[in-house]
Amino acid sequence: MNVLLGGVACTPELPPSANHDEPVSSSMLWSVRLPGNAGIYNEGMIGLPVVNNKVLFHSTIFTDHTGEDNRLHALDVQSGSILWTFPSQFHADEPYYFDGKPYLYQSRLVTKMSAFSPYAGNDRILILDLNEGQKLDLIDMPPAVSRFSCRDVAGKGSNAWFVQEDEHASYVYKLDIATGDTARIVRLAPSHPSGRLEVTTRELQLYEIDGKLFLLLGVADYAPARTELRMVLVNAETGSIGYQKTVGRDYNLNVNYAVLRNSMIYYTCGRSAGCIDLEKDRLRWQYFPQVPMDDMKPGLLVQDSVVFLWGHRTCAALGAGSGRLLYERQIECANASGSTPYLFVVTHCGEAVVLDQYTGNIVRTFSTSPGREKNGFSTGCKPGIKDKKLFLFGLHNAYCFTF
Repeated sequence: MNVLLGGVACTPELPPSANHDEPVSSSMLWSVRLPGNAGIYNEGMIGLPVVNNKVLFHSTIFTDHTGEDNRLHALDVQSGSILWTFPSQFHADEPYYFDGKPYLYQSRLVTKMSAFSPYAGNDRILILDLNEGQKLDLIDMPPAVSRFSCRDVAGKGSNAWFVQEDEHASYVYKLDIATGDTARIVRLAPSHPSGRLEVTTRELQLYEIDGKLFLLLGVADYAPARTELRMVLVNAETGSIGYQKTVGRDYNLNVNYAVLRNSMIYYTCGRSAGCIDLEKDRLRWQYFPQVPMDDMKPGLLVQDSVVFLWGHRTCAALGAGSGRLLYERQIECANASGSTPYLFVVTHCGEAVVLDQYTGNIVRTFSTSPGREKNGFSTGCKPGIKDKKLFLFGLHNAYCFTF
């Protein structure tokens, strides 16, 4: 089974960690105070996408109809100057809410805006022109299928996919970006007539397997007497189920993250992590440390031969092939992203650090300017990495660091 990833990660050219006995601070290229009444909200757009020499940040806040201010800002990658803000002014009759990972296609951005009471009673799909920051289309989804679900948009070429949910089932929709036409490709139904099935994975991932596109989903199938967790591969064109396998549950928790690499599905569920071998249709390994529930590490990154797990109290790395513990660090991780051979972590203390993925050693540190941010970098900030630059944000400011 040949697996091709849906995207290509940029690898910063950092010096080898062996050259650094102590963490080294890196230089700030720019910092910018974003306009508007709001700070940068914890659950805003993640990933800090970079396209056409622009990096996108978000600002959002919820108070009332006069104070609500949710907007996107495109900044010049080199200088930090604000190129456009969308919308340019807040209008209470058309509120926005940016809370998921978008899909970028040429000069267009597609993002899902979840329902948020009392401002919007249904999910909406926004298509935005990235050159001028203008709305191209706004697609309203029915309120009945706008229950909380995965907030990301995945895509390939001019097509995008997203997940919706009602009281009983989950649905996968396909979007033609050029026309704005949407079509439901599959209904994922519960196994019991009075049950409920929901997609629980926080990120929506699209993969190419043997020339076909598949969406990787973790689902919870709730029935009156039991709950079953499954990993599912959905054919993105036909909606047929290409593969599914039941996985174990930790206490009453569901699958958090799932990643497909080299015919292996890696996933986290509560305190546990596991690896499913697709070709042999079996659980290759499971990692289940006997730690308190508040020491679970649901965050997941897979890079080369390393599986990185992160949580609110600690982080750890496992061997991708064996599940053997490589190292554990007492770092209170709020968010993380990676690019081989480095891991970029925002801590609950508001700092940002770079770890060597193989050793766990800290090789770089980052901090905000004194007096600019009371609490440092936001815990909702998933570091953005592009061409030797690291993009971060605090409550009110956007930052770019160079290596």
